[in-house]
Amino acid sequence: MRAAVLCLIGLLFVATIPDAIADGGHNHDTSEQGYHGLALSRSSIDHFTLTNQNGIATTITGEVADATVVAFIFTRCHEVCPTITQNLKTAQLSLDGEDVNFVSISVDPEYDTPERLAAFTEMHGVEWPHLTGTTEEVEPVWDQFLVSVDREYIESHEDGHGGHDMSHADSVTVMMPDGNSSEHDVMLNGWHQLTATSYEEDWNIVTAQPDEQDVSQIHLVTGINGEEAPSDGTWEWELHTWDSDNSIWTSSTMAIASLMPQAIAFAPNTTDDATIPAPMGEHASTTIVDVSGNSSSAMMPATNAWHQSMATLSDFEAPDSENGHYMSSIGNVTAPSDFSWWWQLHSWNAASGMWEEAQVGMDDLTDTMHIAWAPNSTADMSIPSPANMEGMDHDSDESEYSTLHTTLTFILDSNGKPRISWSGYQWDVSDFVEDIKKIINGVSDLDSSDSIPGFTFSMVAAALGLAFIASSRDE
Repeated sequence: MRAAVLCLIGLLFVATIPDAIADGGHNHDTSEQGYHGLALSRSSIDHFTLTNQNGIATTITGEVADATVVAFIFTRCHEVCPTITQNLKTAQLSLDGEDVNFVSISVDPEYDTPERLAAFTEMHGVEWPHLTGTTEEVEPVWDQFLVSVDREYIESHEDGHGGHDMSHADSVTVMMPDGNSSEHDVMLNGWHQLTATSYEEDWNIVTAQPDEQDVSQIHLVTGINGEEAPSDGTWEWELHTWDSDNSIWTSSTMAIASLMPQAIAFAPNTTDDATIPAPMGEHASTTIVDVSGNSSSAMMPATNAWHQSMATLSDFEAPDSENGHYMSSIGNVTAPSDFSWWWQLHSWNAASGMWEEAQVGMDDLTDTMHIAWAPNSTADMSIPSPANMEGMDHDSDESEYSTLHTTLTFILDSNGKPRISWSGYQWDVSDFVEDIKKIINGVSDLDSSDSIPGFTFSMVAAALGLAFIASSRDE
């Protein structure tokens, strides 16, 4: 039944697209009056108020700008939505100086709490409003944009087929010189948080040699910034976690490597916990209080390939240099000094469904969910795809979930009218930016033969909306 419905949607969509824009939903008339995206004729969107990632009530089109970009995403989406977010991030950077607002709206409000949206925005290094609310609050917004949400598909992301929780999303694949490969889930913990933050802040952390019989001694901090805990035990460095319910620091009974990234603090155990400054923001931060009571705090930096490798590879060497960390050895296999081959970093391109050589070092490769290490002589195509990307081949009819996992992104004018829509996520950012600039500069809609007014537009929008994040299971 679902396949028949989706087929009907597709036929309806094709039947109502004007010839001038029938090629993939794009208008290839690049003249001054043409848009690359789908030109719309719509009334202004109502001023709906939802909750942003910081828990603050935010009106969708409350702040008047020359243009507003509205995207629909959900955090359990591990291919399309991260790609759209990165596309929009690139577009925003390209529009420096232009008066453009960006807004992302969840299609999974029951799961996408402000806290999860905050983690999503932090992971992707973006700050524009990501909005959620109760289903009753968000549904009228979907209706205004004619977006239909397939809850069955979204809920499938709770099992092992459609995806999994964000904390398990990242992965590191290693292809050894002998052709054997392995994939590792990235599970950052408190020790990785401390290591990453200390590197950025140039803090000097000293740990004790672990007692093989006492796992709590692993990564036991004995010295910070030259202040070593005395051997007579008069004081020692104590790990604290933040009790958000009571807004107090409490001594942690767990080893730091057993904690998830969060607000942590280190202070001599003689310190009055009430004097330790409250954590920075709501996300992972580290606070250090020295013997004199002076404190310093820092947020955990954006996750990069060094952090991901550190969190997954138990046997590797990545020395630091003036250009940052570089991979020298994995699994006791060291790249030769004559550079006949070296460990090469790759990132997963979700849009193309392929690995590609990273163009920056491991410290600068951020916001990438899947990375891979392989000898530079390895063909990219021979590196296995990430496990949770399998079955997502856009040209295959044999995947468990079909290829209609898509979404819509809108460009609104200064009056809050949706003027252009972009379907899917495999679009050219420069074309998208060009469309935004045309809206800013007041370029008129396409002429009546090319735009989609009235009933015809409604039919097309309905078709697009029903296809939004749609999926069908093979029976």
